[in-house]
Amino acid sequence: MCQPQIPYDPTVAPTTYNAVFHVMQGTSNPSTTQEATVTCPLPQGTNASGHVVHTDAVLYYKDFSTTNEFWCQVYDGFTDGTAYVSDMRWACQGAGGANGGCGYPTSADTGAGYLYWNSSALTWRTVDQWTNGNYGFICGIPKSNGSLSWIDTYYASY
Repeated sequence: MCQPQIPYDPTVAPTTYNAVFHVMQGTSNPSTTQEATVTCPLPQGTNASGHVVHTDAVLYYKDFSTTNEFWCQVYDGFTDGTAYVSDMRWACQGAGGANGGCGYPTSADTGAGYLYWNSSALTWRTVDQWTNGNYGFICGIPKSNGSLSWIDTYYASY
């Protein structure tokens, strides 16, 4: 389940925390004034080798904001404080877009879709999920302009 984060920019002191609703459809942003940044962790399960190599990562969404963009990245954070992220993907018209989502921000496209990273789109540090790491998606759910946007479900294959 996705969890709200403090403001995404680590150089900004947190004055307010993002709030999200967990509903049957997924994780949504109830705010009419600001984007909600969330992390959506992916548990590794049990693996004797200490890591798995992902073939893809997929996140399904509903984007009903016509004023702000819906975006996500795959992240891999480690116990020593280092973190790696994939290229950012934005929601766009048509499921998946040409390259798993738009490679540019767009607020005009709305509706249901998915963001997709294949193994070559994941950076060398986000294709492997290690047992000493924290792996998943970080996303910006746009503010509501009458209808909620949300994250449906997500997974990574190996």
